[in-house]
Amino acid sequence: MDSNRGIAQPSSRTWLLLVIAIVLTLFRLWIGYNWFTELGWKAPWAGSGGFGCDTYHFDASQGNLHGLCDWMQREADHPAVGLYGDFVRNLVIPNFWFFSWLTILTEVFITFSLFFGFLTRLGGIIGTLWGVSLLIGLVGVPGESWTVYVLGFILPSLVFAVIGARFQFSVDALLAKRYEKWAGKGNFWGKLVRLATGAQPGSAGVI
Repeated sequence: MDSNRGIAQPSSRTWLLLVIAIVLTLFRLWIGYNWFTELGWKAPWAGSGGFGCDTYHFDASQGNLHGLCDWMQREADHPAVGLYGDFVRNLVIPNFWFFSWLTILTEVFITFSLFFGFLTRLGGIIGTLWGVSLLIGLVGVPGESWTVYVLGFILPSLVFAVIGARFQFSVDALLAKRYEKWAGKGNFWGKLVRLATGAQPGSAGVI
């Protein structure tokens, strides 16, 4: 007697979607981890002056620059685009604390969004744009390679900016039906959240 008789067997399409979901989920975790690795060295508590800097911040006469101060100064000194260098020199550096916190909070959001798959599409969009800003700011710095930013941050983030939370396991996938119900009531914010996630109702957002 066939013990499997009467038990529905997964179709080849289901197995394919499962494999795609696993691959995309692992890929999303990887890019989320990539963004996470950018946080430690410039954390607000790092260095005697915060954000990996020394207490003298940008005063090179007192010693070598470190942390975020060092990289901001490099962007100002070696701009790939002159206008961007002027922006860093005249606006970012004089308002160091504001832009340092903006940097940290932006990268924390990108990390959280992509690692857990929450507001996935929004995280992908911001990650893509932030990666482009890093590319513009740092590609002119001696020793820096454009491939690190394009292959490590921009293109991977762009993938999730396009597909959102579809075809993968994520927090957005678990909440997809709730998003759909919220948006279905004609709620503007519900529609906005659904757009920011890219999730579709289904089995873990996969089918």
